[in-house]
Amino acid sequence: MRPTSILALCTLASLALLAPSTASAFEPDDPDAYANTAMPLLDAVIASHPHLAEVFDEVHRSDLFIPVGGGQTIHVIESWSLRSLTRWPRRSAMSLSGPITNADLLDAEVEGYDMGARFVARGYFHYAVDPLGYGDSSRPADGSLLTVDTQIAPMKKVLQFARARSKASKVDLVSESTGGAVSLMLAQWPNLVRSVTVSTILYKDISAFGAMVNGDPNFEAYLKAQPDGYVFYGDYTPYYVWSPPEIQAWFDATQPDLYPTGPFLALIDAIQADAFPYAGYDISNVSDQVETLVLVGNDFISTPLDAQILASELGADLVYLDSPFADLPVFPPPGHTPRLETMEVADTYWGEVFAFIDPT
Repeated sequence: MRPTSILALCTLASLALLAPSTASAFEPDDPDAYANTAMPLLDAVIASHPHLAEVFDEVHRSDLFIPVGGGQTIHVIESWSLRSLTRWPRRSAMSLSGPITNADLLDAEVEGYDMGARFVARGYFHYAVDPLGYGDSSRPADGSLLTVDTQIAPMKKVLQFARARSKASKVDLVSESTGGAVSLMLAQWPNLVRSVTVSTILYKDISAFGAMVNGDPNFEAYLKAQPDGYVFYGDYTPYYVWSPPEIQAWFDATQPDLYPTGPFLALIDAIQADAFPYAGYDISNVSDQVETLVLVGNDFISTPLDAQILASELGADLVYLDSPFADLPVFPPPGHTPRLETMEVADTYWGEVFAFIDPT
C-alpha cells in the first residue's frame, strides 16, 4: 500500500474517534482539546486524494431522543459529516419550524432544500428539532397548553445537548414562524447561543387575512372542540404553491399530522384582545450579546412592517427576500417560507443566512 494511502486511512480512522457521542462534561471552549488529532492533515490528504472529497462531504444523519424531564423526550434529527468533525473551532446550528410542521420539513430530502445538508456542507453540525407535542417528540396530555413559553425549558435542554454533543462553544439558531419565537426566547442565554436568525415570524402586526382567518369565532370553536388539544392538519397547498413539485410531494408525504392547538389559541387571544405579541413571546429577554437577523418575504400572515418592528426593537439586521412572483395578482402570494420556494429565492435565503452567521 502506498504511504499516502496509509496516511488517508489513518486520518479517517482518527476522525472516526471524534464522531459525536453522548453529551458529556466536555468543555468546548478548551482550544487545546484536539491539538494532537489528525485534523491538520485533512487538507493535505484531500489534495492528494480528490476521491476522498465525497467521503468527507457525505451527510450522516441520526434520529435522537433527548430526555427533558418528566419522562418526556424531544426528537432531534442530527446531521454531520467528516468535514464537520475537522472544522475547528466546531460550529453547530439548531432549527425549529412552525405550528403545523415537523422536523422533516427542515431536512427535506430534496437537493438544495435540505437544511441539514446546507449546514453540513459548511462544516456544521445541525439539529432539526420537533418541539414538545410535535412529530416524534413526546405528546403531553393537553396540547392546548403548549405555547411559546412552555417550549422554552425543554428547548434549552436540547440546546445544551447540541452544544455538548457537537463540542461547539455556542449554537447558531436558524428558525422560522413560532420556532423563531422560541429561538429568540433562548437568546436570553448568551453562553449557549451565538446568534438567532428568524423568518416568517409574527410579532405585532398580523396581516388582515391572518387576523380574519385566525380571529374567526368558528375557527376558535373548532380548535377548542378538538380531543386532547390536538388538531389534524393535512392541506398544505397555501404553503407550497410556490415550491417545486418535489417539495410539494415532500410536504404531502411528511407533514400531515396532529398538531397542538395551543399556538393558535394564544394567537386568537392576542387578536381578540388586540394585545401583541402573543403569550410567552417577550423579546426583552433577548441578550444584547446575541446577534440577530430577521428575514421577511411578501408573506400572507406576517408582514414586512411587522418584520421592521421586530428588527428595530431587537436592534437586528433586516433583509427583505424578494420573489420573482411577488407582483403577480394572485393569492396566496409567495414569501411565507422563502427557503422552500424557487431555487433562486432559496439560494438568496441561504446566502443571507451564511453571510450573517458564517462569513468567509
